[in-house]
Parts: sequence; structure tokens; C-alpha cells
Amino acid sequence: MSWSPPNPLPVIMDTREKKPESFPGILTWNPMTGPGKNLIIEPVREKLITGDYAVRGFHNLAAVEKKGSIEELYSCVLGKNWSMFTRQLDRLAELPYAMLLLTMPLHTLTCPGPYSPKPDRMMDRFFRMTAVRRLPVYFVPPGRNPTRTGSWIIRWLLGALVCYHAENYS
Repeated sequence: MSWSPPNPLPVIMDTREKKPESFPGILTWNPMTGPGKNLIIEPVREKLITGDYAVRGFHNLAAVEKKGSIEELYSCVLGKNWSMFTRQLDRLAELPYAMLLLTMPLHTLTCPGPYSPKPDRMMDRFFRMTAVRRLPVYFVPPGRNPTRTGSWIIRWLLGALVCYHAENYS
């Protein structure tokens, strides 16, 4: 028997998330087998120990940590928030499924600017920090659709939870 998500689906957004993503009211989710399901999405603001987004009741299995700007990422990798970011990555690495989501165009990592005067140094450290913890990094460039990134986060969380249940309960 395959796992089915709760409906409505409570998606936790960490209370410390400064610019939380918007989520669609209804998401059509297509499991591997069977017809698509319309899931009612219930965004909930709660404090998460690990990550910025998770499904309530499954936050110990899958989480998404989001960095929304090159300024924020630079501060975490080479700036004053380095030690806090390292601890965040360590906690993420302890989960069965975790990922780091960068909501910025990829080219912003490679171009020198006021917040990243040494892009090569920042990228080298960033990728070393994530590689040693085996954390996948995904890029979702900003777009005009206000719920696109939120939908993407939900779909990744659902995919992770399906994989977890298939590996552990099949």
C-alpha cells in the first residue's frame, strides 16, 4: 500500500522566515500510481527547529531550508551568520530528506557585486559545506507567479515523504 498525504495538507512555514513563500489554495498532486489528487493546502506559521518549510507531523523526516537572496547567502557562507548556517546545515543533514533551496538566478552566484565581492570564494565554501553533508541544492529563479516556488516546495516535500514511506514501509 502506498502512502497518501493528509488532506488538507498542513505546510509549516518557520516563524523566523522573513519572506515566506505563498502557497496555492489547492494543489493537484500526481502520485506515481493512480489519478491526480487535489490537496487543500493549509499554510501554518510555527517554529521549526530544522528548515524553513515542512509538512506538519513529518518535520522530522523532510525539510526545506530556503535562502532568498545573494545577500542572505553571502552572509551565511562568508559573513556574520556563518556559524549559525553551519549548525542549520548540520541539523538538515540529520534528516532522512532535506534540501537547500536558493530562490535566485544561478548567475548571481558567479557575478561579483556589493554583497559578493569574492564569488569564487563564496561558491567554493558553499559547495564544500553542502557536499560534505550530502545536501542537495536546488535553484528556483524568482518568477511572476507568486505561488510557483511554494508549489515547488510542497511537491518536493511530498516526493520526499513518498520515498521515505516506500523505503521504510514496503
